Amino acid sequence: MIPRLSAPFDVTDAGALVSGWVRPGGEVAFEAAVAEMTGKRFVLAFPSGRSGFHALIKAMGWQDREIVLPAYTCAVMGNTVLASGNRPRLVDIEDSDFNMGFRALASAVGRDTAAVVATHMYGFPMDLEGLGKVLEGRPEVVVIQDCALALGARYQGRPVWRDGLAVMFSFSLGKHLSTVEGGVMATDDEGLYAAMKDYRDGTHHPAGIVRAARQSAFFMAGWLGLRPWLYSLVHGLTTRTGALGFLSKHYEPNRVYLPPNFRERLPNCLGHLGANQVGKASGLVSRRIEISEAYRRELAGVPGLSWPSPRDGASFSHCPCLIEDRDGFIAFMTGQGIHVGKEVFDYALPDIPLFAPFADGDCLEAKKVARWVALLPNHPGLSDNDVEQVIAATKRWGVL
Repeated sequence: MIPRLSAPFDVTDAGALVSGWVRPGGEVAFEAAVAEMTGKRFVLAFPSGRSGFHALIKAMGWQDREIVLPAYTCAVMGNTVLASGNRPRLVDIEDSDFNMGFRALASAVGRDTAAVVATHMYGFPMDLEGLGKVLEGRPEVVVIQDCALALGARYQGRPVWRDGLAVMFSFSLGKHLSTVEGGVMATDDEGLYAAMKDYRDGTHHPAGIVRAARQSAFFMAGWLGLRPWLYSLVHGLTTRTGALGFLSKHYEPNRVYLPPNFRERLPNCLGHLGANQVGKASGLVSRRIEISEAYRRELAGVPGLSWPSPRDGASFSHCPCLIEDRDGFIAFMTGQGIHVGKEVFDYALPDIPLFAPFADGDCLEAKKVARWVALLPNHPGLSDNDVEQVIAATKRWGVL
């Protein structure tokens, strides 16, 4: 079966991971590598992007304030805002690029607003110039770049993370590059860096040997279990039994959920893995873009399937399309031996009871995208023949 996602690991990554069991300095090496890759002055590693986002909020001293998020984003963002003692304000998106709509944003920014999170969904660059115009006259409202899915994304020729107070990256399985778990916060503000580092170093305890061993096992599972020759079994366990559901659990519908490693440091072995992955980032991003552009070009006229229209510079962490009969399409493609996903964000935050009270309006576009979005396989492990199979199968579905 052709997997929808696959961890971008190889033998050199395995070597880096193993060396991290005896060689110290993984966290620092990873931070230095990300700083060089992004051009940011200061980088801090965390066990997840949400943990870093939480550290940023604490470092800024925000309490009982509003942080504006798109209504179509990962639930961990809303969870983190609530866990920090603040309130999310959820605004609707544009169906053209799945990013925050500026008309909705303008009405949502109020006197309690501390920050706007600029999420570049699926690597589609948000209109940062338009965002700046909305926030004119509000210099106290800071911009945080959510680049969890936007490594390699560019806006007007510049990396999207160059603007704003800080940027969050996430490197879990399925991202452009992966450290199994983990994320970073990056900034050019020395004072903010010092405050975040003080908070992290004072509240996050070192990862123990059990966690390092567990994540090393997940590395092997991601490397081998997401390959075509074994993926049918993995897919069956996921869809028929739910046995692997714990791997993707990131929210509860009625309460704030924080993962067990929320206040741990990144395991040393994963730091060395990340430093090695950063050296391959350009090629990993380029292959996703190449595959996604092939789909969009070859499948442009397929009946029943529509495409978002991202700005130039999209990095395509995933390749989303919109299909009203999404479940029927997924079932057809599964029968063709191809896994098409919906499970990255098959929800809008206002549809989750915990977050519903914080929605600004009906958020109808976010809800529609959550119902219709389907993700074609676009990971770098796909061969040209795999891509051709996906294109051919989608065309067959289109003439049913």
